[in-house]
Amino acid sequence: GHVVLLSSVGAQHDSGTGPIVTLHDAEERLAKTPAKLTFVRAAYFAENFGAVAGATKAGKLPSFLPASFAFPVVTTRDIGLTAAKALLEGPPAKKIDVVELTSGAEITNRDAAAIFAKKLGHDVAVEEHPLEAVVPAFTSFGISPHIAGLYRELYEGMLNGKVSFSGTGRRVHAMSLEALKGTARPFDPRLHVARPHPGQQQEPRPASDAAGVETKPFFRCLSNEPKKKEPFQPDDERLVKL
Repeated sequence: GHVVLLSSVGAQHDSGTGPIVTLHDAEERLAKTPAKLTFVRAAYFAENFGAVAGATKAGKLPSFLPASFAFPVVTTRDIGLTAAKALLEGPPAKKIDVVELTSGAEITNRDAAAIFAKKLGHDVAVEEHPLEAVVPAFTSFGISPHIAGLYRELYEGMLNGKVSFSGTGRRVHAMSLEALKGTARPFDPRLHVARPHPGQQQEPRPASDAAGVETKPFFRCLSNEPKKKEPFQPDDERLVKL
């Protein structure tokens, strides 16, 4: 059998990563089964910024991380495509295939504030809060003190470098974050001519990155152009058979 697990950046550690430790445990348990495994260790979800979208309307982006602190981000769209691709391709040659999924470019809260500002048409500033405020803030939302404490540990792990990629897996770079930033610079034809990857100059068709993994620029997903049908759909017989 073949199992594809949505894991997380930092899941190689058994402590100091907050709620991510549950994914470490899942990886460890699955490793004891006879199944072939693909662990998709995804970066921070870009969609998590949606939790502060309301505050940005008032010109603030609250954060427990410094405004200039950079961290890897990926969209759930790219996570889904990567996981589905792994399922369709079948079991890896070795027992465990670790995929370190990121947009390729790190982002800061200041970058995120700039994105919101561009979309909203007014200034948005990062409002930094100390780690000591994590538990009180989360419990005020109705979250238990235990879980709130795990999220404080997560932020601490990000800051001290523990919540990071191990560097031992296959690094896969997605492109949706560039779309989120609203920049077309990554698709400048001159860049694609200079890159040696197969199919690089056939954008927007799938191109390959340095690791030979297909990536697809999703810049057009934010435009007014009609959406094209994806290569596979939920009712695709290849997925049904799985």
